[in-house]
Amino acid sequence: MNPAGQVPVVLFADNRPLAQPNAIMLYLAQNTDFIPEDAFDRALMFQWLFWEQ
Repeated sequence: MNPAGQVPVVLFADNRPLAQPNAIMLYLAQNTDFIPEDAFDRALMFQWLFWEQ
């Protein structure tokens, strides 16, 4: 599915693939309570994402 051979990958209905766990999570979390509106709280969320990598 992914031209670069990366996993995990999500294939959307329009056949566009998206790889990398953090990119997938951020895409799916858009416009939800999972991404804080407050800039500092959002930075803390990114801190955990970057640490995971």
